Amino acid sequence: MQKIVDMSGKPLKVSLSRAAERALDSHEGTLYAEMELYFSCLVRLKVYFRDHPVGDCFQVTNKLAVSFKSVMTSSCNIEEAGKKPPVVEFPVARPDAFSPRCLTIDYRAGEWVGEFSFLHRQAVS
Repeated sequence: MQKIVDMSGKPLKVSLSRAAERALDSHEGTLYAEMELYFSCLVRLKVYFRDHPVGDCFQVTNKLAVSFKSVMTSSCNIEEAGKKPPVVEFPVARPDAFSPRCLTIDYRAGEWVGEFSFLHRQAVS
């Protein structure tokens, strides 16, 4: 399944694999996919899946909603890479330039998996 969602005036292409579609059909309630742009020593893109809304959400279907946030760590410590240091919201000066363009969602081995990109093409692994 592919859908185009208006996220604050910018189109977001959401693609679900067949496995994700089947899992979403049997999922109770709404699944919330939160795309996070993480600034620290390096930049990381991560998708979190939750059963409750976080931030401003945009409805994709009656069972799927998406949101986006940018965060940063208070300091850059390479030894903390892979850990979960405290983060603060990081408002970007030009949100239109940092608006995700595509989100892919899969369901593998009983887990939701997601990737997003700022490019107009499909997100890649």
